[in-house]
Amino acid sequence: MPDGRGEEGLTAGARQHAPAPRAFPCALPPTREVGASCIPAVRKRDFPVRVLMRLDIAGGLLQVAAPTHSGKAGHKAGMGQVIGLLGMCLVLGVLARRSGRFPDGTAPAFNAFLLNVSLPALVLRAMHRLEFAPGLLVAAAAPWLLFGGAVLFLRLLGPRLGLSRESVTALILTAGLGNTAFVGLPMAAALLGPAGVPVAVVADQLGSFMVLATLATLTAARARAQTALSVRTLVRKVVVFPPFLALVAALLLRPLAFPDWLESVLQRLGDLLTPLALFIVGFQLRLKGMRPRVPALALGLSYKLVLAPLAVLGLLTLLPGLALVVKQATVLQIAMAPMVTAAILAAEHELDPELAVLMVGVGIPLSFFTAPLLLSLVH
Repeated sequence: MPDGRGEEGLTAGARQHAPAPRAFPCALPPTREVGASCIPAVRKRDFPVRVLMRLDIAGGLLQVAAPTHSGKAGHKAGMGQVIGLLGMCLVLGVLARRSGRFPDGTAPAFNAFLLNVSLPALVLRAMHRLEFAPGLLVAAAAPWLLFGGAVLFLRLLGPRLGLSRESVTALILTAGLGNTAFVGLPMAAALLGPAGVPVAVVADQLGSFMVLATLATLTAARARAQTALSVRTLVRKVVVFPPFLALVAALLLRPLAFPDWLESVLQRLGDLLTPLALFIVGFQLRLKGMRPRVPALALGLSYKLVLAPLAVLGLLTLLPGLALVVKQATVLQIAMAPMVTAAILAAEHELDPELAVLMVGVGIPLSFFTAPLLLSLVH
């Protein structure tokens, strides 16, 4: 590795499945408590007795602990924690709405905080520490293809179902952005092992993150405007979007190390993103009267969970020389459920937030079944 640690940061499982030496997309400090969405640096004597993963991700911070288990058992335990936290936050949101103790303006206030404070903090910290390996360009490009395909597919078929411009855009945002961080990274670790995590990281950070801060923001701004916006106005809306500003700042400040106190502040603010975002999704989730929404849901989720991953798999088979783990991790990330932050972005721009929330609330449980099935098709 370029930081001089050689293979010190690789786990035994990664050495077994990947040729050495190999460049990984992240350079980490020599500690098992790591940031920037990377595979952990685990010393030989610690693996597989204990694995402690700390992943900073677009959905928030996830800590996966697997004490006194084998590596495989530890990955399964980590995935169980993910599912448990997802379910708990969604249920708490539903219960909070039914309790009547939260005012009507709860969702907009939380959405504004997440998009203007938590997400920029997370982007600034994660992107500042990420390093890219050119061999993983395919994984970085796949989320961009996912979003572009969503624009074409849903703008073509959405109006034929009688969907409004706002509803079509809500589907584009949620079907075009995957939960490649909070769900995707632990699932990659559980299903592919340590060798698959670096590929999943690149798809998340240089793919989904970047699309959210640029194309997704641009799409939401155009749909929200009542009149046609000039190119200058659209560019300005993207440039002043706080997560985009954080992205630019992170790239400009890469030569400089953040002080410990700033790392701590950014981490704690970023940690709030996933639980609060899922809480608000649950708060706005209303399954009663969902029947009229079924056609739109079926259209959006069929693209996100089935058609898009199959299309990416088909493209990957045409590229010679790709390692199997690169194909597997890329397809797995594209098969992830809709991104929670995409629903928040849709709600912030008043783009059919009910439909966006349903895409997330229904899509996440379904993805736990569809993603492994799609992965089994990758050879």
